[in-house]
Amino acid sequence: MRECHEKKWLGVLAACVMFIGMCAQGVLAQPQESAAENKESGEVSVASQSGLVMDAKTQTVLYEKNGERLYYPASITKLLTALVVVKNCSLDETVIFSHDAVYDVEDGSGNNQGFEAGDKLTVEECLYAMILESSNPAANALAEHTSGSMDKFVYEMNETAKELGCRHSSFQNPSGLNDKMQETTAYDMALISCAVFENEALREICSARTYQLSPTLNQPEGYLLQAEHKLINGEETADPQWDFVGGKTGYTSMAGNTLVTYVEEDGRQLVAVVMKSDMTHYEDTRNLLEYGFKNFDALVKADTEEEDTDEADAAQTSSQTAVSTQNSEQTQKVQTKTGQSLSALKMAGYVTAGAAVVILLVICYLYRKIQKEKRRQERLMRRRRRVQKMRRQQEEEYRLRHRHRRSGS
Repeated sequence: MRECHEKKWLGVLAACVMFIGMCAQGVLAQPQESAAENKESGEVSVASQSGLVMDAKTQTVLYEKNGERLYYPASITKLLTALVVVKNCSLDETVIFSHDAVYDVEDGSGNNQGFEAGDKLTVEECLYAMILESSNPAANALAEHTSGSMDKFVYEMNETAKELGCRHSSFQNPSGLNDKMQETTAYDMALISCAVFENEALREICSARTYQLSPTLNQPEGYLLQAEHKLINGEETADPQWDFVGGKTGYTSMAGNTLVTYVEEDGRQLVAVVMKSDMTHYEDTRNLLEYGFKNFDALVKADTEEEDTDEADAAQTSSQTAVSTQNSEQTQKVQTKTGQSLSALKMAGYVTAGAAVVILLVICYLYRKIQKEKRRQERLMRRRRRVQKMRRQQEEEYRLRHRHRRSGS
């Protein structure tokens, strides 16, 4: 079945290169909702509209529910903001709060720290205020300090997201406040979070319970920041086996509750993302992490083996492309020699041969992209079958234990 499908694609590619280019772009640009739906087999209880757990080292998705559907991110946006800031600034640089940074925010978004125009804090202090207590003025001030203007900083945010592999996200402000154009997916936020927790400074900031700010105009004795993430501050019980917990909270009227949580346990590193939640974000996060650690070895090992197979297939395809290119070059030489008698035919031969090489390279490139996407879909399908098989085995073991318990009584 797979060979027939590949031949069909090759036939269409050879028939009309321009048509294939348009179709391939359309396929690659669409959010892979079918892949997300394939993961929704009910093994994890996630009441939120979207939830995902990812291995931070390999970026293997262990479970997802609507993982590639677009939602409003709210303040988990600030993780990307922090990443752009540390990439461009030193932690000891001085940030001066402008009037727009403090007051150009959504009504009711709060300013618990009492920031005022003219306040001066270090980049590090602003990062703590932005992450621990989700300060929107701190996010704005960092953006202006880093790029000189909000528009330039937003451009850097979207460029950084693309570099990390985020295909569907669109960010419009550094704080995550309501904006109909500011959308992302749980999968993209997991990729961003993996990059954040690779940075030692951000790891420390995102896992801190408290932090003391320097004096400001409205806080002459300074201000004690306290983490809002309840698995960090202790309001929600963290698993005692977890060696490290970090993350970021989010909420707006449009986004609902959003939550990013990074956890380490026995050398394994997981990122859980929950979006569009109605107060179930912590319970959903615990369920995702519990499932991820429980099935970590089986799912990550299988995904790694599939990636090795894909790389071998890609190498074979590259070899075939090289051979095809050599054949095209030989064809060009033959056509050139044949057309030497007539200058007009000679020029036409060059043009035809060059066009043939270009078309061949375009066909090979598009074909490899399509095949890579197909393999990704197949991996997701195989992973779903493995998960379903594990679920059936667990249910069968439960029925046997229950039957044995009843027969014993």
